[in-house]
Amino acid sequence: MHNPISNIILIVLNNNLIHQENVELYKKVNLIHQENVELSKKPPQQQSYEPPARATNLGYTFFLKLHCPL
Repeated sequence: MHNPISNIILIVLNNNLIHQENVELYKKVNLIHQENVELSKKPPQQQSYEPPARATNLGYTFFLKLHCPL
């Protein structure tokens, strides 16, 4: 069984490890926050959407078959 002094030492060591983990987590959160601020400063990028040619052709072919039978 541990004596009271060794228990105190274990508690202090455990506390130091927890503190170090908290410091590392704080650094990560702070970095993410800075990245978010930088992203929010940038203007939004234009997104263009072009349907695939095959999908457009299929729709047109279907339309012709439906409305212009041979």
